[in-house]
Parts: sequence; C-alpha cells; structure tokens
Amino acid sequence: MAGSTKRRAVAAAFLLGWAGLVLAAAGCGAVASERRAPSVTPGPVGETASDWRRELDGYLDLPVFERARWGIQAVEAATGMVLYERDAERLFQPASNVKHFTVAAALDRLGGAFQFSTSLRAMDPPDVDGTVTGDLFMVGGGDPVLGGGSIWAAGSTVEELAERLTAAGVRRVTGDVVGDGRWFEAPAAGGGWTWEDSLYAYGAPVSALTVAGNVMPLEIAPGDAPGDPPIVRTAVPPGGPGVTVRAATVEPSTPFRLFWTRGTGSGEVVLRGRVPADSAPVVLTFPLAEPERVAAERLSAALREAGVDVEGVVRTAEADDGPLPEQILAEVASPPLRELVRAVQKSSQNLHAQLLLLHLGRAARSGGEGTPEIDDQAAGLVAVRQFAGRLGVPDNSLHLQDGAGLGRANLVTPAALVQLLRAMEDHREASAFRDALPVGGRDGTLRRRFAGGPLEGRVVAKTGTLRGVSALSGYLDTAERGPVVFAILLNNYLPAETGSPTAREAVDEVVRRLHHAPGGP
Repeated sequence: MAGSTKRRAVAAAFLLGWAGLVLAAAGCGAVASERRAPSVTPGPVGETASDWRRELDGYLDLPVFERARWGIQAVEAATGMVLYERDAERLFQPASNVKHFTVAAALDRLGGAFQFSTSLRAMDPPDVDGTVTGDLFMVGGGDPVLGGGSIWAAGSTVEELAERLTAAGVRRVTGDVVGDGRWFEAPAAGGGWTWEDSLYAYGAPVSALTVAGNVMPLEIAPGDAPGDPPIVRTAVPPGGPGVTVRAATVEPSTPFRLFWTRGTGSGEVVLRGRVPADSAPVVLTFPLAEPERVAAERLSAALREAGVDVEGVVRTAEADDGPLPEQILAEVASPPLRELVRAVQKSSQNLHAQLLLLHLGRAARSGGEGTPEIDDQAAGLVAVRQFAGRLGVPDNSLHLQDGAGLGRANLVTPAALVQLLRAMEDHREASAFRDALPVGGRDGTLRRRFAGGPLEGRVVAKTGTLRGVSALSGYLDTAERGPVVFAILLNNYLPAETGSPTAREAVDEVVRRLHHAPGGP
C-alpha cells in the first residue's frame, strides 16, 4: 500500500509539473543563491558625484575581488554623460549578454511581425482520393516553440499541423514520414558549446526542426525500500532517447547523489548514484539526441489519430533525399518575433537565441551576402557584427562565437553593450526589444533579484552567468539621475572566503550603488 501511494504521489507531481518542466532549457546560469547581497546605505545629503565614485571604487577594490576583473559603464540615457566606468573599453566575457546583440539584429533584419513556419511537403500534391504518393516531409523552418517550450510565446502544436493536412483532404501517405531539419546549414551546437553543455537542457541540440524545446523531463523518486531501483517516470516521446537506471535507493538521510551520462552514439541517458528513501521526487530535464526523429514520430502518431493511413516508416532526412520538396501541403506559423524574443531574453533561452542567429545567417546568404563557403552560423555572426557596426559599435569591441553567449570565446566591451542598448532606444523595434528584457523582482531571470526593495520594477536588464562570470546590462531608473543605461561585467570571480558575496550579489550591489548616484557633475 505504501508503495502504491508513493507511486500515485509521484505520478501526480509529474503530471502537474510537466508543462513547466519542458521550459527548463534555460540559459547558461547556475542556481540562484539565497544569500542576501550586502545592503547599500545612501551617502549623506550633499554627497558629491566624486565622493560617490570614490566609494564605488572602494567597493570594487575590496580584497575579495583582487583576482577578478570588473568592466563597467553607466551613462545617462538622455545625454550619454558617463556616470561611472571602469575598463569600459576592455574586452570581457559577457555570457548571455550576447543575446542583446542577437535579438537586436534579428528584430532589425526580420521585424517584430516576422513568423517562422513548419510545413508538410511532398513531391506532388495528393490525388483525388487524398493519397500522397511517396514520402511526407516535415520541414522545420526554425520555429523555436513548435510543440511548446516557452511560457512567453505559445507555439503551434504538431497535432494542429496534422489537422491542417487532413483539412486539405489527405487520407493516405504511401511513403515515409520524414523529419527534415535541413533548413539551416550549421552544426547541431553553437560555436564553443562543449560536450558537457550537451548533457544539460541549456545545451539542447540546435535544429531547424525543433519540438518542445528539444528536451524531455525525467522524474526520479526513491523506490519502495533501500536496495530497490528508484522509481523513474518519463514522458520520453517515441523516437526519444532510452533511459537506463543504474542508481539505487539507499537508507533515509543519506546524501542524495545522482550522476548521468549519454551513451556513446545512441543518446541514451544513463543514470547512476543513490536516492535516499526519504527524499522527495527530483525532476531532471535532458536534451533530445535526435529532435527531428522525435518530431516526426509525434507527427506520425497525430496523423494516425486523425485517420490518415501512413504506410511507410518514420525517419530523418538524409543527403540522398535531394532538395527540399516544393509542394507545401500544410503549414503552421510561430508567434511573431516580438513575442519569441521574450523567451530568448526573459528565460535566457540558448536554443532560441542560436536559432535566431541561424535565421540571420540564412537570410544573409539568401540575399547574396557573405561568401558561399560559410555556413549559416558564420554568416549570422557576420550579420550581427555588421549590424552592431551600423549602430556605432567598433569592430574590435565585439567578438562573437555563438548567438547565445554559451561559448567561452565571446568577448565584448561594456561600452559596446551600452552603445547597443542606447541605440535600440531609438530603433523602430524599441518596444519589442525592451519588453523582452527581465524586470527586477517581477519576471524572468530577475524575478528573485531586487524583489521587495526600492529597485523592484526599476531594473530592466539581461542577466548572464558562466562559471566565474556574472553579467548584467540594461536600463535602470535611478533616484536622482533618471534613466541610466548600464553594463556590468564581472569576470574571473570565484569567491573563496566564507561570507564573501556571490558573483550575482556583487553585481547587484553595484546596481544598488548606481541607483543612488547623486545629481551634479
């Protein structure tokens, strides 16, 4: 009875959490610290700007930061007057602040109303009896939210696509259902993404045919008794990776310890470790190994449910399939780009950002820009740099490796970030760009930062986190200076002392001090 009750509880928790769990493919961040950042005490009445700068210098020069690097620039939004800067023209790792450049360039090139499509194609239209002779290709056009994957933009479903095919009169497919991700010419990982990244949802594979964020959740709960294998519940879709459990339930109060690897070549998830008998269920989110196959399996199931007879098998497109069929039988569109960029920025979604970069590259190559030998990622990076240059960002202030900021070779100056942010305030897509950013204490990756204090709702900025890196750049409504545009990049910081601030706490402290910048020169 106890085991049955436990299984029912696990099932309930899993079902309730499913919708949110597929959204866990967040950006390159760590779990937020619960420790409160050191508080700021405003300076005395009549404090001069020079006094304030000296105090901020003193904070940045504390011994705890002696091996770290600070890059900061803060300017008045209206005038461009510099309130504070430190090494603003030097290059730093920006982490997910790279997404500022990708999103801005995509809005500029494609426009906020732009939509991405997923289509069903064949060599010929169906005959009078509704039969498609040959293979049915599910062609991904880079829609990042097909089948779910974001709370910020509701995408179309695979079932809708199947319904549109039946509405067009299709009743039979004599060939295979083919998942086709060949829309982009690019690798399945962004530049600089590592093997370790590929184990986690934030490193989900990049494919023109993306479904449910290219991830799957897996829930692990203790077995009925020590020595039993853990109870594993998963919604592994057909075509998804297998799961092998080599972990064990152990005595209560034993430390929880779980490891996972991917099977060589197969994408199989292998779980090892120990799960205490008294532990609560734990949900892990894994990247799919072959999202194109998973999407095609879902489509095949939806077609059969809709009464379409599929005579072939499910497979992924290969080079010998030839060029993409031009006959479009059914199609669904993504939400407009102005909604999609909210998922990129507020959730720091790496897959979505990289897909935007590939769209930029494909658009550039289709327009005859760049050179034929480069792929869509390389062309996209060139397009972003060119766009930044038109906004006044010096070419030597920006080196990008991917569209998301996960690559360690991304480098940018604080001044370049501020230049971009100021320029986007006057851009035709200014509202879409700004509305996509997290709001302090309110939503996105800033939901738990600046909450409940004077800065709640007054910080609108993009976060960035890598090991040893914390970044924050955006817009700040200050107490005396009005709107300020700022960029804060902290590199090489690994707090070693008990009681030392985390990197995020240190960055947030700088924001608080910027908020209290006094008026006057």
